[in-house]
Amino acid sequence: TIEVVALRGKGYFCNVHLVRYSNDANTNYAKKQLLSEHHGNPEYRHRLRREIHILKQLQECENVIDLIDSESDEDKQSLWYLMPFADFNLHSYIRRVNGTISLESRIAIFRQVISAIKFAHSKGIVHRDISPTNVLLFNTDSSPIVKVSDFGLGKTEEALSYLTHSSAAGYGQILYVSPEQMEKLKNGDEKSDIYSLGKLAYFVFTGRDPKDVKHFDFITLFRKATEDDPSARYENIDEFEKAFELMCNILVGKDQIPLEHLTLSDLSQDNQFDWAKFHEVAIRGTHHTHVYNDYIEPITTIFSRNARLQEYCRTVGSGIIDFLTTFNEMLHKCFQSSGWDFKATKGFGDVTLRFYQNIQTDEAKLICIKLLWHMGHVSDQWAVQSDFKSALKTLPNSLEAQLAEYIKTNYTQVDLSKFTSITLPPSIKLSLIEGNDKVKAEEEKRLQERNKRFEW
Repeated sequence: TIEVVALRGKGYFCNVHLVRYSNDANTNYAKKQLLSEHHGNPEYRHRLRREIHILKQLQECENVIDLIDSESDEDKQSLWYLMPFADFNLHSYIRRVNGTISLESRIAIFRQVISAIKFAHSKGIVHRDISPTNVLLFNTDSSPIVKVSDFGLGKTEEALSYLTHSSAAGYGQILYVSPEQMEKLKNGDEKSDIYSLGKLAYFVFTGRDPKDVKHFDFITLFRKATEDDPSARYENIDEFEKAFELMCNILVGKDQIPLEHLTLSDLSQDNQFDWAKFHEVAIRGTHHTHVYNDYIEPITTIFSRNARLQEYCRTVGSGIIDFLTTFNEMLHKCFQSSGWDFKATKGFGDVTLRFYQNIQTDEAKLICIKLLWHMGHVSDQWAVQSDFKSALKTLPNSLEAQLAEYIKTNYTQVDLSKFTSITLPPSIKLSLIEGNDKVKAEEEKRLQERNKRFEW
């Protein structure tokens, strides 16, 4: 006989109780049961029955929650299943140990989550509700054993869900659910699980909810997994796992220089590039001797071949924003220093222009053309001025106002006759004119102040 000890979870249509068998008072189980008031609802009965059916198919995987027992009896209006009772889910566990848990332990936990989802996908099953509360942890005093649970939104190849409403209960947990699944549950597929895994990685490795995301060790993995466009994500769970393991080797590899000590100069010695590793080093901006030698010069050399630049952009996807942001910072630091060949600025402009031409997003293009303006005109590097003009020729209309505002803020004197060969957008032309007027006014003010000193 199963005896109820306490209510431990109250859901939208199911409750979870802590229970024990009457002949074994020392072993705790969790009983997930359809609420009595919902037995007449075929949708909810179908959903819990489907979850039981899915769990039966996944019992060979050690990282999926064990199905101890179950019952589906319409006459008795009894629908439930029994699983091991866990003291912690992933959310409560990480919150509890976030200040002390090691990177290796986080990796071991996330690796087990991937194992469960990979096994499910191999059976044609997608989870569609991957989140920290649906990952249970056992043996937390030593090496936690992970068990993925709650396949209530799971979908199998032979039985598509007809749950298509858009409540939080219907499409998964909002911080972890993919855009296409949020729009309609039936759109959730393997790539939707990959999106959720990317969000889950952020929580596991930072202890923070995946909103207002900041840089962390697996940012490259996160960026690609959580692209809004499913076609830009990892193709499948195998590709996601491979990228994860590659980053693990980079971060905790035993026979290589620790990541925080590597510079792009170290990597530029190779003929074949591991773009994931390159990206992790590049967005850190590490330099030991001079920012030009350790960072800027290797970039201009590595990306002297357009094919490499294109391959890198394809690999990192929207993570290119992180690279361009760091590259921008390092270039400004370089311009503020001495001890490097100023003729090299031609290479700076060339590589920035080619990034501008090969990337698609407005945010990334804006970083590039702002940088070209600053190098060419504010820093007065004449070799880059033609690159800025080339970029202007293909400036998207959506960026005109933002670039005009940047030019106004970072104004300098320019020769407008240099732009007669292209049609300047009115807002850009006005910003250039206003910049000239400001420079002229400041010069007149300086002359007046100087004359007053001489008169005195």
